[in-house]
Amino acid sequence: MSSEAPPRTTTDPSGSELLMRAVRAVVDGRDLARRVVTEPTTAQWLSAPPDLPAVTGDIELWTRVFADDVPSDEVPRCFEERAAAHARRGTPPGDAVLVQHGCVNVLVGAVISWLEAGRPHPRAAEARQTAGAVALRTLQTATAAIARSYRLAAAARVPRTRDPLPESRRWCLAVAVREGETHRLLERFRAANPQASADTDGTTLTCFTSQWPTVPEGFGPYGVAPVEGCDTDRAAGRAGLAAAAARRYRLDHVDARQLLPLLAASDLDPDECDAFLTACLGPLHTADGNEHLMETLRAYLSHNLCTTAAARSLYVHRHTFAYRMRCIRSLTGLDPDRPFHRLRAELALLLREASRPGGRPRPRLA
Repeated sequence: MSSEAPPRTTTDPSGSELLMRAVRAVVDGRDLARRVVTEPTTAQWLSAPPDLPAVTGDIELWTRVFADDVPSDEVPRCFEERAAAHARRGTPPGDAVLVQHGCVNVLVGAVISWLEAGRPHPRAAEARQTAGAVALRTLQTATAAIARSYRLAAAARVPRTRDPLPESRRWCLAVAVREGETHRLLERFRAANPQASADTDGTTLTCFTSQWPTVPEGFGPYGVAPVEGCDTDRAAGRAGLAAAAARRYRLDHVDARQLLPLLAASDLDPDECDAFLTACLGPLHTADGNEHLMETLRAYLSHNLCTTAAARSLYVHRHTFAYRMRCIRSLTGLDPDRPFHRLRAELALLLREASRPGGRPRPRLA
C-alpha cells in the first residue's frame, strides 16, 4: 500500500474523483485479502477460516465498485457470482456476508490511510464521506444478492425422500464426523451440492448426489460408492467401508470400486463375517477389555511393521509395545510379519471397523 500523500494539481478533484484515485493507489488484491482473513472484527465470527482465493476475488470486486468501474445495474449480478464462488467452496451464507463486511473495513481503512498520509488533501473529508456512502449502499446490495443466491440454490435441492432421483446414476458419500461438527459439515456439504440428499446419525455423514459429489475443504477421509439401481442401503454400506479404508490408510478418500474384493467380503452373511473375524482375531474380537491390543495391532500394520513408529503413535514404550505384540501372537496365532497373516489381519480390521456402530452408515432420507 502506498503511503505517499495525494498529489496536488492546479485543479483539485472532487471527493468522488479523489476516492477513485485513492482506491487505485492502494489496490493490492492478495495483500488486502490476507488482511481481511486476519481482521479480528471479522475473523472471530467466522465458523471456519475463509478461502484466500475467494476473498481475493471479493476484494477485487470491491475495489472496482469503489473506483466506479462497475455499472450500478451490474453490481447485484457481480455479488451473486461471488456468492456462487463461496458456495462452491462450502462457505455458509453467513460467513459469505461477513467476508464482505471485512472487505469493506479493510479497503476503507486503506483508503483513509492514503488520504491522511503526508499533508491531507483539502477534499479528503469529502472523499471519506463518499467512501462511507458507497460502502453502506453497496453492502446492502451485496447482502441481498448473497442471500438471494443461496436461497435459490437451496430451493433447487431435490426433496429428501425415498423416491429415486431422476438421474439413472447416483453416488453415495460417507465420512466420519467429530462430535460438535456435524451441523457445520452438513451445511457446508449442502451448500456445495445443492441437489444432494444428506443426513447424519451423529457419527457419520451420509450423502447421496446425482453427480460426483463436490467435497468442501476440511472434510476428513471419506468414501464414495455408486448407487446401483435403487439400493441405497448397499451403497451406504460400501461408501462406509471405503471411508474406513481411507481412515485406515490415511488417505484423502477411497472410491469403493477400488475395493471390489473387499466389498464382496462385506456382503457376507453377518454370521459368516463374524466367524471370519473370530477366526482371525480370536479374543481380540470376542472378548471385552482387549481394545488396547486391537489398537496395538492396528498401529503396527498402519506403520508398516515398524515397532518404534507404532509405539510412538500410541505414546507407549517400545518394550511395552513389543510385549503387547507377543500377547497378540499368542492369543490369535497371527504373525503380521508373514504376508498371508498380514493380509488376513488387514482384512479383518477393515471389516470390523466398517461393521461397528458409526463405521457403516445407514441412509436416512426421509
